[in-house]
Amino acid sequence: MRPVAAILDTGFLFALANTRDRNHNRVREVSKNIDTELILPVSVFPEICYLIATRLGYPGMLQFS
Repeated sequence: MRPVAAILDTGFLFALANTRDRNHNRVREVSKNIDTELILPVSVFPEICYLIATRLGYPGMLQFS
């Protein structure tokens, strides 16, 4: 039975955007193979944008978008 949906959180998205994160490869594999609806809560969007902008800079924001 396949899950109905997966809720994305800040940690998952930041690890996906940051190649130096220790979980980057793991979350990248999950993101490639996930076969369910993804939900991005409205509260996570500004938080992940802030983290990427402050820790990865403009190049990180471009890659994230």
